[in-house]
Amino acid sequence: MAKEKHAEPDLELGFDDSPPQSNIILITGVLSAITLVMLVPLFDSYFQAVTEAELEEKVYTAGTEQYQELRAEHERQLSEAPITIDAAKREVLGRGRANGPVRPLRNDGLDGSVDDAVAALGAVEGWNGHTDGRGVARREAAEAALRERLGREQAELEAQQAAEAAAAEADN
Repeated sequence: MAKEKHAEPDLELGFDDSPPQSNIILITGVLSAITLVMLVPLFDSYFQAVTEAELEEKVYTAGTEQYQELRAEHERQLSEAPITIDAAKREVLGRGRANGPVRPLRNDGLDGSVDDAVAALGAVEGWNGHTDGRGVARREAAEAALRERLGREQAELEAQQAAEAAAAEADN
């Protein structure tokens, strides 16, 4: 094989000796910056519109299953209350401010029966909401303590009445 001789490259063809077009570069940069600044609010409004649409679809309109169950449980508790909310409102409105502030009535003495006093433990009904059984145990302990205290008070009252009757009989 014979060695072929290659032509020498022309160094003038591969290089651009023209002056840089800085005005075109500057104008392109400024126009790009202005376009970007103008598009930011457009992108922000698009993102906000898409986010609001997703929230509306997934959060605001479609209730979750847990929320529906919780709502049903609250409705059940309200319906099983000893007095309805509307009746309680009417009662409070009927009394007005003339009777002074609304205060809870003490219902754990000997004015009624022991069962009435135990039934007045409705305020601790929330203890039954514990899923681990602590609430039921607390309520039962409160009922037992109340029955024991009322039983002691009843026994003391009966002993006092018996002593008074014996003293009245001795005077006669």
